[in-house]
Amino acid sequence: MIKPNVWVVWPTVNLERSREMIETWHAFGYKIALLVNPPFTSQHFPEAEIVVVQTEWKGFPTAMNILCRVAPGNIVVTVGDDIYPDPNNSAEKIGTEFLQRFPNTYGVMQPIGDKFGWTHKCAISPWIGRSFIEKSYSGNGPYREEYFHYFSDQELQEYAIKMNAFQQREDLIQ
Repeated sequence: MIKPNVWVVWPTVNLERSREMIETWHAFGYKIALLVNPPFTSQHFPEAEIVVVQTEWKGFPTAMNILCRVAPGNIVVTVGDDIYPDPNNSAEKIGTEFLQRFPNTYGVMQPIGDKFGWTHKCAISPWIGRSFIEKSYSGNGPYREEYFHYFSDQELQEYAIKMNAFQQREDLIQ
């Protein structure tokens, strides 16, 4: 079995919160890729492994697709800058379990253990395998970019379900 290489990605305009979140996610073994808009640059986030600067905001799905393509991991976790990692498990442990379920990396897994909001209806902070990223929407990424912000996470979940490539995990909190 291949070894998990887990990256967490998010777009941000919040310098202080993202610095805190970088430290938090690193503590659990994740590598970080961020998307920022000017006036922020990579120099504002030296702790992140990758920082993409986008000259103008083109919407959440576009930002996530860019980040999914640039993050070199075989698993990419897409979150907001206010989402915390599971406090009881490392990236390697969850990543190993993800690869046991989706050994070809064609899959999407959503932690739903915190019972918050629409987690049963939408993949709001999903773990996405590299093969799923590369094959979705003609290789553009896992999110449909026609949505500017809302509903892209719901469509991601519905699409993954139709492709028999979706799992919800009540034992994980994120």
